[in-house]
Amino acid sequence: MKLICATGNDGKFATGHETLSHYGIELLQCPVKIDEIQGPDMERTLTKKAHAAYEKIKSPLVVSDDWWKVIALRGFPGAYMKDMSHHYFETEDFLNLMTNKPDRSVLQIKNLAYFDGNEIQHFTHTSSGLIVTEPRGPVDADPWTQVCAMDGYDGKTIAEVHEARKNGVLGYEDNRPSTIVWKKLAEWLLSQD
Repeated sequence: MKLICATGNDGKFATGHETLSHYGIELLQCPVKIDEIQGPDMERTLTKKAHAAYEKIKSPLVVSDDWWKVIALRGFPGAYMKDMSHHYFETEDFLNLMTNKPDRSVLQIKNLAYFDGNEIQHFTHTSSGLIVTEPRGPVDADPWTQVCAMDGYDGKTIAEVHEARKNGVLGYEDNRPSTIVWKKLAEWLLSQD
């Protein structure tokens, strides 16, 4: 079985490709330029993204989106993390937002949507973590990844974990949050045959 992943994000594609290969599903990357709406409704946002990608590709596909909720900031930044981390905030900006906040917890909601032109199917996985008190990891990493440590990684920031993976210290991890959401998609796809 083959499936198209409409993304230009090589990291998201690599995780999906590696995970689905364990199920005998070949994931093919197809970056497409679409206007991605953002808003407070995760499912609606991802549904629109899937429909827009399908209009260009005209083939069954999967799209992904991550949402981040900082509990002390009433769920900010939600769908806007990519813009915050790539265009607006430095590591110090994220840390300054947490000044005098006793609750440093954060939720990451990984979302996938499969669309075949008729049926849309959503898959999500929520994991938790904390915003650390000082940046850690490669200085050229995205600012958010230097200040966020997800549960299950022994206090390491996302940037530190990415660096370990890049250096071959960590390999495929069956229980990683991004792996789990792709496994849900794979199991659903195989149940459709």
